[in-house]
Amino acid sequence: PAERVVTIAPEASAADALDELARRNVDQLAVVDRDGVLVGLLRRRDIVQWLSLRGGGEDEPRSGHRRPLSRSSLREV
Repeated sequence: PAERVVTIAPEASAADALDELARRNVDQLAVVDRDGVLVGLLRRRDIVQWLSLRGGGEDEPRSGHRRPLSRSSLREV
């Protein structure tokens, strides 16, 4: 059901996305813009891969500096 879909804004940080994935115990988030339009899907493994490629590693969520995910890290739908 649509009401059970977990969403996140495109400007959310990787740390925010990981927090939401853990809090909701899901493996992916629907990325929805301000107009409610689905712009992509973000999977837990996509975030982990993105962090490892940019060298963010484990300290990204704890650093306090929360950068928005790049558009290229989203899966377009």
